[in-house]
Amino acid sequence: MLPNIASARGMQMLLVAQKFYIDGKSKSEIGEDLKLSRFKVARLLEQAIEDGVVEIRLIPPVDIDLAMGSALERKYRLSSVLVASNETTDIEQSRDQIGRIAAMDLQNVLSDGDVVGIAWGRTMDAMVRAVWQLPRCSFVQMVGGVHTSPPAMDSMDLVRRLAETSGGGAFPLYAPLIVADTTTAQRLAKDPLVHKTLEKFNELTHAVVGIGSWNPPDSSVRDMLIPDIVTLEDEGAVADVCATVLDADGHPVLSTRKLSERSLSISWERLSKVPHVVAVAGGVDKADAIRAVITSGIIHTLVTDGAAARRLLGSTPG
Repeated sequence: MLPNIASARGMQMLLVAQKFYIDGKSKSEIGEDLKLSRFKVARLLEQAIEDGVVEIRLIPPVDIDLAMGSALERKYRLSSVLVASNETTDIEQSRDQIGRIAAMDLQNVLSDGDVVGIAWGRTMDAMVRAVWQLPRCSFVQMVGGVHTSPPAMDSMDLVRRLAETSGGGAFPLYAPLIVADTTTAQRLAKDPLVHKTLEKFNELTHAVVGIGSWNPPDSSVRDMLIPDIVTLEDEGAVADVCATVLDADGHPVLSTRKLSERSLSISWERLSKVPHVVAVAGGVDKADAIRAVITSGIIHTLVTDGAAARRLLGSTPG
C-alpha cells in the first residue's frame, strides 16, 4: 500500500525523491535544502522504493530479453548472456540485431590498451558495422583468410575496420586459414609479418568469435574441409570455433590436432587462456553448435537471439 503522502513523512519522502530522481540533485544538496542529514536522505530514498513511491525500470537501449539472458547465465554458468528479443524469421535481421547488441557490449567492456582478437563470420560483420566508437585498442586477426562470400566476412577486413574506428593498431594475418600440409603451414608461420601477428595471440585480453554449425551445415571451416568431412563427422563434429572442431560435449575431435598442424589460426589452448571470450551466434539451427561451444568452457559471454536461447533452455524440442 502506498504511504499517505499527506502525512509529514510521506510529503518529505516525495520531496526527496523528486529532487534526487527528477532534479538530479545529490544527497548532500538535498540534505542542505531540506535541513536533513545525508543519512536521513538516503533512508528516505530507500523507503520510497520499498513503499512504491518510486518505481525503477530498466529500459535497454535495444530490445534485449533480460530474463532469458539471466536464465541462460544460470543454466550454463556463463558470466553474461545477451539475448535479442525481437522476433523474426529473417536470419539477416537476426544477425543485425545480434550484431548491434554485440557492438554495444564490445564498446562497454573494452578499455584503452586492450588487445582484442577477432575471428570472422556474418554476424561478426554485423557487429563491426554497428560499432561507432571504441577506446584505443589493438585488434588482432585470429584466423587466416577464409574464402567466403560476401568479402566483408573476411577477418582481415573486420580487424582493419575496428582498428580504424578505435585509432589503435591492426595486426592482420597474411595467410590462408587452412593449407595443404604441415610444411606449408610452418613455412608461412616463419614469415615476419605472419609471425608478428601470431605472437600477438599471447597478449590478447579479449576475443570475439563466431560459431560454425556442422548439422545442419553452416560453417566456412566445414566448407574448406571437404576431403576431411566424413572423418570429422564420424568423430562427432558438431561445431567449430576458429579452426577447432568440437563434438557435442565441447571436446576437440581427434582429427583437430592434425588440422591445427596445417592451419594458421589461434590454437584451442591459446584461446582458452584469453581472459574474456565473447561468442556471437544465433538461430535455432545453430543452437546445438552453440551448446557445444558453451559446454567447452571456452566462452564467457554469449550474444544470441531468442530462437537459439529458447532451444538452449529446452523449450523447443531438439
